[in-house]
Amino acid sequence: MSLPFRAELEGLPNGRLLVRVLEALEDARQTSPIRIGGARIFSGTGTPNGVVKGRVGDLYLRTDGGTSTGLYVKETGNDTLTGWVAK
Repeated sequence: MSLPFRAELEGLPNGRLLVRVLEALEDARQTSPIRIGGARIFSGTGTPNGVVKGRVGDLYLRTDGGTSTGLYVKETGNDTLTGWVAK
């Protein structure tokens, strides 16, 4: 995450802790799913494999992806961190 005024925030009392909390909140926001029926849609940076627990049919939109890596579909394994396939 790119925090505006990061250096200024880190200069405050407990500023480094504040930056870590803000980064954790941003990470949580990116991986909190939108539900559509039984399927969920996640978004974030990097591959979801090993990071995002999903169910077959879930989608992951990779905001830093390129050709054939912008969309992942959970094809195997319910409630696991693996089984995401780039499309």
